[in-house]
Amino acid sequence: MPNKLFLTFLTPFLLWLAWPPMPYPITAFFAFVPLLYLEFLIHADDRRRKGTRVFLFSWLAMGLFNLFTTWWIWNAHWSGVITTVLVNGAMMAVPIWGYHLLRRVLPLKQSLIGIPVFWICFETIHKDWDMSWPWLTLGNVFAKNPEWVQWYSWTGVFGGTLWIWIVNILIFAAGVMWWQNRQFLRSIPRLFAILVLLTLPAIWMSWRWYSNYEEKGTPVEVVVVQPNFDAYTEKFSLPENEQVKRFLDLAKKAMTDSTRYVVGPETMLPRGFWEPGNQSPALTMIQRFASENQVTVVAGATSFRQYSDGEKTSTARPLQNGQGYYDVYNTSFQVDPQGQIMTYHKNKLVVGVERMPFESVIKPLLGEVVIDLGGASGTLGSDPTPVNFKNGSGHTVGAPICFESVFGEHLGGFVRKGADLLFVITNDDWWGDTNGKLQHLHYARLRAIENRRDIARSANTGISAFIDQRGDLIDPQSYRTQAAIRHTMHSNEEMTYYTTAGDVIGRVSWFVTAFLGLSAFVRGFLRRREG
Repeated sequence: MPNKLFLTFLTPFLLWLAWPPMPYPITAFFAFVPLLYLEFLIHADDRRRKGTRVFLFSWLAMGLFNLFTTWWIWNAHWSGVITTVLVNGAMMAVPIWGYHLLRRVLPLKQSLIGIPVFWICFETIHKDWDMSWPWLTLGNVFAKNPEWVQWYSWTGVFGGTLWIWIVNILIFAAGVMWWQNRQFLRSIPRLFAILVLLTLPAIWMSWRWYSNYEEKGTPVEVVVVQPNFDAYTEKFSLPENEQVKRFLDLAKKAMTDSTRYVVGPETMLPRGFWEPGNQSPALTMIQRFASENQVTVVAGATSFRQYSDGEKTSTARPLQNGQGYYDVYNTSFQVDPQGQIMTYHKNKLVVGVERMPFESVIKPLLGEVVIDLGGASGTLGSDPTPVNFKNGSGHTVGAPICFESVFGEHLGGFVRKGADLLFVITNDDWWGDTNGKLQHLHYARLRAIENRRDIARSANTGISAFIDQRGDLIDPQSYRTQAAIRHTMHSNEEMTYYTTAGDVIGRVSWFVTAFLGLSAFVRGFLRRREG
């Protein structure tokens, strides 16, 4: 009989092999089988505290999964790794534990239905609460293989999560059937079903959609700039005008007379400007450049807004002179050829960096405790919904910032409001030359598929690139280099089913979870009455 600790370590190891940028996504299809078998063994033994043991083993497995795939957070701050391993690992263990509790009351087949819906419910929670961290949503595992998941334009990443769990469950069920009956031939039909689910969707979607997909929309030439300022030693210490000059000089070398947009990274203006006046020498340089070259510039900045006592927001902080309050924003802004400025304030804020979770409880105890994972530090203000940028060319641009490119439904909000192009601006230097920047890059490919939108991605130190509507990377730049790249994007106005409907699989999972919970309650109640 396999050692329980061996089974516990096997699941995170197989998930690590599958996770971008690792080249083996196929291992995700059987990565959870060892953990399911471990629960099967615990359920069948005669020892006490079965639920506790299932949770602790699952917590260890999921904590290791977080460690193996997101250890690079340590480069920014050690507390980020500890939090993901302990908190995120515990949250991932809950669906497995919930399945075990269901098994106490319902038959194995019905209980197995609970695992994927419990897991997807966890993933839906994890994109909308104070500790949001959807980085390890299971459907993200195919981010490096867009040809496998062109159907995300219908389902979003939760379709991938469901696919992974269905195959894992079928493999596990076939193994249990063989173990209980010792007759391999009786397992053949289930093994065949597993083979079909494992290969047919990938082959068919690759042939039907990926291979035959053609870009939709009108062409528009865009230049993306990668200025390459070290986030720790240069970005927030070098003169802002010097940074803008490098940005504009790089852009001009790549531009042609047909260029309509120039895209820069997150916090391109680190010292920023006060809204609504929007005045700063660096911003004036960009306005002059946009006017002289008849282009629209989209980039990032730190911006501020002042309030009187009566109108301050919940995130406002007092001015040093005591004469009112002000908000700090991580902002994307647009400057059009007429010098007009539009702004969007990042909504999906990074926990512990840009937002203090459960602020009403934690802030009185710890004060403004922050770590450096990207963007502007502190509890920031935000816009409640996406804001798009328009200009005289007729295009509508959504410019999500950094972490926001991990949130499928949120990014779809830009498109539902009319965005025909998406510009993702980010820094990505906080984690150094690690897998963090690669994972972040590849996740944006899934957003392109979900919404069938071309994406221009500007990262301060890399990796900057273009992404087409089927998720292919175009001209990705080397990390830690200065670069400016030009590409003809397509501004598509058509909307996918996923864009309009959102995370339907997540909503259905909550319904099924409620039904299973009610069934378990009724059956348990009847069993107690009979006993």
